[in-house]
Amino acid sequence: MMTITRKKILWMVLLLVVATAATTAVLIQHGREESKRAAAAKSESIKNRKAVQPLLNIKSGQTKSVNGLKIQVESIAKTDYKAYGTRSVAKFKLKMTNTTKSNLYIVAAAPHGAFDAGFADSENWNLTGLATDNISAKYWTPSISLFTNDKGDLKDKNLISDQLRKKSGVTLGVGANYKYLCWKLKPGQTIAGNAYGVYDADPDKPDQLPVLKVNSDQIGVPKSTVDLYRDEYKREVKEGTEREKAIKEEQEAEANSEQQATDENAE
Repeated sequence: MMTITRKKILWMVLLLVVATAATTAVLIQHGREESKRAAAAKSESIKNRKAVQPLLNIKSGQTKSVNGLKIQVESIAKTDYKAYGTRSVAKFKLKMTNTTKSNLYIVAAAPHGAFDAGFADSENWNLTGLATDNISAKYWTPSISLFTNDKGDLKDKNLISDQLRKKSGVTLGVGANYKYLCWKLKPGQTIAGNAYGVYDADPDKPDQLPVLKVNSDQIGVPKSTVDLYRDEYKREVKEGTEREKAIKEEQEAEANSEQQATDENAE
């Protein structure tokens, strides 16, 4: 029978203490690393939130420059259109100029895009952003398609994105499951036209109008960002077209099979 001496017991206790200390050190180090990662993520989140706050307000009649884009709000007017059945719609008459010496890329219409509508004392975003187009394209939903009144859907031949598209300055894109409409303004180029913004009218101040909200983060974005949105949109169109073709071929095959069965029975 093995005899455990006092010395062996002391060594075992010492080894246990060392092992426990080592494990504790590893756990503490791991905890510190997790804390650092959490702090870094929190810092990044705060930085991203600060990047879009506060939004710049531009009232009717004002002109301001943001990252080389001169933005003039010529007028803001109340309309009799509604969005989502109940929300009010304002018409913005806009004029914008690229004052830089290089192409200026702008994410003009998207959730948290460059432009939005809202009251000056509010930082709330509209998920639709500012409606600027009535573009008809495969798998694209025009941004003004939500606006109607008792006479029917909103129609405007002077939408600012439609005007820019005539000069090949609009890119249709997709990012994070949202539609992203992007602008490209050449050096010195000016674009003018109308846009529409959604807002919740104050029952106590029914005549109060929203202002143009500007998110500087989406003005002067890298060309690579716009290219990424464009490529994703093209991928969706391609996949959707192929899917439609496959469904059509399957339906035709089923119809031919049924017709063949009918012809054989008739014989």
